Amino acid sequence: MDVLTVGDVVEALPGYEQPDIFSPGDEGTIQSCHTGEDGDARVQIVWARTGLGWCIKASAWKESVRFICHLSLEVGSTLEVLSGHQLSTAGREVYIAGDAGTVQSLAGDYVRVEWTRTGMVSDLHMSNWMGCCRLVPASRNGLGAPTAQPARTIGVGSMVRICGMTGATHLNNLSANCKSWNADKGRWLVVLESEEEKLVKPDNLTLEEVRDAGAASTHTESAVADRQLEIGDLVEALPGNEMNGFYGSGDQGTVQSLFSKDDGEKRIQIVWVSSGKALSSRQDGWATTLRWIRKQTLDVGDTVEALSGKELIIDGSEYYRARDEGAVVTIGDAHVRLYWTRTGKVSDVPTVTWMSVCSLVRKLRPGETPKVPQFSDGPTVSSRSSSGQARPQVSFAPGSIVRLQGLQAAPQLNGARVKCERFDQSKGRWLVTVITDEAVVKPIEKWIKPDNMLPST
Repeated sequence: MDVLTVGDVVEALPGYEQPDIFSPGDEGTIQSCHTGEDGDARVQIVWARTGLGWCIKASAWKESVRFICHLSLEVGSTLEVLSGHQLSTAGREVYIAGDAGTVQSLAGDYVRVEWTRTGMVSDLHMSNWMGCCRLVPASRNGLGAPTAQPARTIGVGSMVRICGMTGATHLNNLSANCKSWNADKGRWLVVLESEEEKLVKPDNLTLEEVRDAGAASTHTESAVADRQLEIGDLVEALPGNEMNGFYGSGDQGTVQSLFSKDDGEKRIQIVWVSSGKALSSRQDGWATTLRWIRKQTLDVGDTVEALSGKELIIDGSEYYRARDEGAVVTIGDAHVRLYWTRTGKVSDVPTVTWMSVCSLVRKLRPGETPKVPQFSDGPTVSSRSSSGQARPQVSFAPGSIVRLQGLQAAPQLNGARVKCERFDQSKGRWLVTVITDEAVVKPIEKWIKPDNMLPST
C-alpha cells in the first residue's frame, strides 16, 4: 500500500499524536486528498474518537499512521455519528454523537441515512460523509479488513420485480417500488402496484430497468431529477434559496397543492415546516430551487407534529399547539383523525390538506404496534389502512358530548355540540340532539355518521 485514498481507514502509530485530536492507536478515515500551500500533497484524516480533522503529508504517511483497510458505503451499511456532531431540524432532533444509522440509498451526490434512535432521515454529502460519521463494519477477518457486505444495487425509489419466492409464490413476477430498507429484518419494504406493502429479501428482487450498481445510481438520480412533484412530496430548499419569513436554505416543506393561474402558469403550493406558512412557486424548473426528498403518505400509527403557529382551542380546552406530537388514528375520505399525546385529545384535519396543520415526522415501522388510543365502548367507527390492516376503533356511547364537523348537507351545524342519544345499526348513524341555550319546543334531533363526530368536552 503506497498511496492513501479517500475512504481508507488508518491507525495512529505509537509516538505520533496530537493532543486533543488523536492519540496512538486511534483510528481515522481519509476525508480528502489535496495540495497544501507549500505545494506538498496532503491527506485530511477525520479521527473517530474526537471527530476532529488533521492533515499529514501524503509522501510520509507511513511514518505516522498504519493502513488498516478501505471502506466504501453500500445500501445497508451502518454509520455512527462522531463526537461533537449533531443535527436538528424544525426543532426536532435528527441525530447526536454516538447515534447509529442505516444507509437507505446512494444517489447522485448524497447518502440517505435513517437514524435508529430517532427514526428520522437525513442526507449526507457523498464527498464528506466521513466528516461527521464513521462506517461501522459488521466484522473483520484475520487480516484486519472488514468482511464484505452483500452487494446491493437497489436503492430507495428503485423499480423492481419480485422473483424466486417459494412461500408467497403469488408475488413472483409482480412489479414494485422500493420504499425503505429494514436493517433489522434484512429486507426491503416494497410497494406493489396495488399499493400493498411487502417485506422482501434482496435476493428476491431484480431491478427492472438497470442491471449494475453504476447504472442503478444513475437511474435513481435521473428519476428524481425528471419527476413531477406530487401532493404530499417532501422537498428541501437548496442552498442560496430562501424567502424571508417563510423558509431558509435547508428548510423542508410538503407539497400541498398543484394549480394553474389564470394565465395558464402551473404553480406548486408548499407548506414550510419551520414557519407553518404556505408559499407557491412555478412548477417548471422546480429542481433549480428545491431538492426532492421522498413521497409522503399518511397511514394509521404514523407520528405527526403540529406546525409553527398552529393550535386548536375549543371552549377553553386545548387540543394541541405548535410542536405537539400526535398519532394518526383513522383516515377517511374527508378527514384524518389525530390523537394528541400531550393533551390526550382527539381532533380531525382535512385529508387532502393535512400538511397545512402538521408535518409527518415518523412512519410506523413494519410489525410495530400503533401508539394510538383504543376506544371500546358502544358502536365504533372502523376502517382499513392502505395495507389492509384493521385500524384502531373510535367509539361513542349514549350521553357522550361530541362536536359535529365535515357535514356537507348541513354545513351550518359544523362546530355544533350535540349529545348522543342512540345508535341505529341499520342506518349506521347516531341520533343526536343539538345542545343550545335557546328555548325550543322540542329537542333538535339529527341522524349523524360517526365519521362526522369529534369527541368534545
